[in-house]
Amino acid sequence: MSFDDVKSVLRGFYKARVLHFFIVLLLLFFILFRRIFVLQIVDGDSYDTDFTVRTKQTMTVSGAKGDIYDRNGVLLAYNELVYTVDICDSGRYEDNEEKNQKLNKIIYDMCHIITGYGDKVNTDLIIGVDALDEYVFECEEGEKMRFFRDIFGRKSVNELTDKEKAYTAAETIDYLCERFEIDEKQYSKKDIIYIIYFRNLMKNNSYQRYLKFNVANDVCERTVATILENSEELTGVTISRNYVRKYVDTKYFSHIIGYTGRVSQDELSELKEQDDSYEANDIVGKSGIEKAMELDLTGDKGVQEVYVDNVGRVTEIISETKPTKGNDIYLSIDAELTKKVYDEIELQLSRLILSKITLGGEESRYQYNAYGDITDVFIPINDVYFSIIDNNMVSIAAFETSDYDNQRGIYRKFDDVRSQVIDRLRTDLKDGDTPLKELPKDMAVYEYYIYQYLLNNSIITRSRLDINDEVYKKWFDESISLKEFLVHAISSNWVDVLKITDETYQSLYETYDSLLEYILEKIPYDEGFQKKIYKYLVADQVVTGRELCMCLYEQGVLKDNGEYDRLKNYGYSAYDFMINKITNLEITPAMMALKPCSASVVLTHPKTGELIALVSYPGYDNNMMSGTVDPEYYKKLRNDKSLPLINRATQSLCAPGSTYKINTSIAGVCEGVLGMDESLYCGGIYKTVTPSPRCWAYPGGHGWVDMTHAIMHSCNCFFYEVGYRLSIDSNGNFSNELGTTRLAKYAKLLGLGTKS
Repeated sequence: MSFDDVKSVLRGFYKARVLHFFIVLLLLFFILFRRIFVLQIVDGDSYDTDFTVRTKQTMTVSGAKGDIYDRNGVLLAYNELVYTVDICDSGRYEDNEEKNQKLNKIIYDMCHIITGYGDKVNTDLIIGVDALDEYVFECEEGEKMRFFRDIFGRKSVNELTDKEKAYTAAETIDYLCERFEIDEKQYSKKDIIYIIYFRNLMKNNSYQRYLKFNVANDVCERTVATILENSEELTGVTISRNYVRKYVDTKYFSHIIGYTGRVSQDELSELKEQDDSYEANDIVGKSGIEKAMELDLTGDKGVQEVYVDNVGRVTEIISETKPTKGNDIYLSIDAELTKKVYDEIELQLSRLILSKITLGGEESRYQYNAYGDITDVFIPINDVYFSIIDNNMVSIAAFETSDYDNQRGIYRKFDDVRSQVIDRLRTDLKDGDTPLKELPKDMAVYEYYIYQYLLNNSIITRSRLDINDEVYKKWFDESISLKEFLVHAISSNWVDVLKITDETYQSLYETYDSLLEYILEKIPYDEGFQKKIYKYLVADQVVTGRELCMCLYEQGVLKDNGEYDRLKNYGYSAYDFMINKITNLEITPAMMALKPCSASVVLTHPKTGELIALVSYPGYDNNMMSGTVDPEYYKKLRNDKSLPLINRATQSLCAPGSTYKINTSIAGVCEGVLGMDESLYCGGIYKTVTPSPRCWAYPGGHGWVDMTHAIMHSCNCFFYEVGYRLSIDSNGNFSNELGTTRLAKYAKLLGLGTKS
């Protein structure tokens, strides 16, 4: 082909329409290539960082609860706006294994950030870790059974199998770790508890996947900043501004006001019947006015339609309905009067205790009259010293590693005696057959405690115990040895052998040897057992009152104003020290938990019947229970022997006392068994019934008294007789039911038994 021919072909192609199309196509490819280059190469990192998956969600927003005031407008409960940490399952996973690994890691990292800055993670899991780093249940039996019902997927507690009911804390943790694929070697026990708690919440509410659960309240700015900085890794973890409940003068009003907490499954079902807006993450009243007035204190929820990104953050609010605050509540109680009554109770209890403290030992505890009856009870000073340990004013677990020579010295004395006690127990449980009641007193106490320990830790299964068994009866009567009882318990299948040995084919006595090994391994480190040893150390003055009083300063229970050195240098006797501290209420009746350490007072307005004071001593700090229970504080309350969680004004069953005698008088007159001017004889003992009750005036008596003077002198025998007459039926036969029914009839007419 000649050059002219080539030119001709090119000229034709240039003039053709296809050339124009080809040029446009090249231009478009160039633009597309340039755009892809910019997106992937030039701005790739930026787009990768900014990329989010936007999901549209409808979220409910809880409003603030109403405030609580006394009759005079004194604020008792209010709300405070704080930073909170929440979590929800908003991740995307290829399979269940990836989900478990990612969620477990997120919860672990989140909790470590929170606790690392001194903030607290809110968990209500009923399993904790004791001083021996062992899992333990930290709840009552009923709560444990409800927890088992939920994790095993039963409709009711009654559907639980015996095996499920007998799960130990460690077995429960193993079961849940397997369910959520938690590597027990990778995490500490405390971390495992955190992970299980939030995984279990998510599982129980999996039908509401994006439901948020509160993790921590009132967190510091460093926690907020760190979580926000790591939000890409902490998928589903968000920072919010929410209201938390706060209480004023907590110890005075804790029982009547109560506290709030995350709604339980049972509470949720009950509340939903009255208001369908309640959800599984709601904070509701748990006790007191907070619970009784829950529906009034809780306002209407708000609703938000939002877009959230792939880590759960709200990126855009589409529409919003604001929540409303709940109704304020005004109580009939008088706050100032309540505080004065509480303080007076504490003062009078301390004075009563002071009047009963004696320098004598155990032999001085009781005073007897000529008839051998106990007429007075005293408190040996060693009981006062031991209360420092017994009611956990100081921590015995801190003695061994303390920086103070005094505490380390106490521990060395204890450790020496503990070794001796364990040797004695080993000898007796291996070779001895001495009945419990014939053992030295301290050994009997130790061995009976071992029985209780095995029972409380489900080594001996309560449901298998046969209380009609002859050997059990002998043990209960202390007429056989602990060894004989335990051997019989094993042979009767009362002992859960799998909890003490992995061996499945053992003889009876091989199993007993395994049980003995278990006891001698565990019991020396049990706090309750250690306190039994300390009690005898204090009683024998091996551990002195002075040493224990010094611990109060060393562990920060009391503030030192120079008295520590006086104690240390023997310039201040332990007896005088304790008397002084009790007198000044630096050490209160509640702290010692010696009887009496509690009381309650109910005051009503004489004209209107309104409740103006409802006081239960001792109280507690309901701010530590607000929203989510502080586990350490709750554990302290549960172990407190003064039982501060009990509202004695409403929960105690007490004899009504002499005020009820007026009701007895009215019932006697109205039922025709007592004349208005009739006199009855009081000789000090009411001999009509056996055993014969006595009048308070015994060995004296009131003689012949009519109704007016019987009420005036509060004569017991007069009212014993009226009560007896009320119990005689038309045939002349005594009927206890008839008497109590008649008394109840007039008590109700007087307004007793009705809510105030």
